[in-house]
Amino acid sequence: YLDLDKIKAYLEVVKTKRGDVYKDFSFDQILRKLRVLDDTGNLTLFGLLAFSNAYGLQELTAPTINIAVTQYAGTDKVNPADISEVSLDDKEFNGSVVSQFNEALKFILSKLPVRSRIVEGGKRLSYLAIPEIAIRETLANAIVHRDYTTHRSRIQVDVYADRVEFKNPGKSLVPINKMEISHPQTRNPLLMDFLRDLEITEHRGRGIRTIRNSLRQAHLAEPLFANEYDWFVAILYSSAFITDDDQTWLEK
Repeated sequence: YLDLDKIKAYLEVVKTKRGDVYKDFSFDQILRKLRVLDDTGNLTLFGLLAFSNAYGLQELTAPTINIAVTQYAGTDKVNPADISEVSLDDKEFNGSVVSQFNEALKFILSKLPVRSRIVEGGKRLSYLAIPEIAIRETLANAIVHRDYTTHRSRIQVDVYADRVEFKNPGKSLVPINKMEISHPQTRNPLLMDFLRDLEITEHRGRGIRTIRNSLRQAHLAEPLFANEYDWFVAILYSSAFITDDDQTWLEK
């Protein structure tokens, strides 16, 4: 159920960051120290989240420990012009959380509109409707902060014509209006440290600020963060308050 190449690659990352701290231990001992195995030698949830092969995590936990991305044509799940249309595209991403993150990120970015405008010198600049860094941070937050004790639902990403909605099981651990100023917290500390070693997350409380600032710099509407029932929801809008031509004029 484990991908040994992923474990070896991670150990190289650890060696680079913290030195050869595992040189005197057997591979089995290393797995226990990493908490991939528990004291009795059984696989842990963290071990599967971090190092699962293409099917191990979902087979041993639940098929909902994954990411689903759905693209819709308009601004709603039901197209009033064609109520028989379900979606434009729909895909699920399995395996370890790193595999889920990398593949889902590529898929989401491929579904975003590409816009362009003329900049200084008459050159045409092409850019995504929503900055990649905002999508990346929001997706990483959904993975690292989701509640893995529930198998009732998966991380769901819905791509609409005017926004992208991210929903993950598990409410925010801090009040919504305090997320930018509160001390960073996580319900998955082992997973957080693992993803921080891989430079996917930071655990410094900068994620929400990064998302907000990148959207402001792109002249987009403010993101929406909310708790809905047992979910945390983040909505990134691809709409701007002014046109691209007006943005170019203002920058001059």
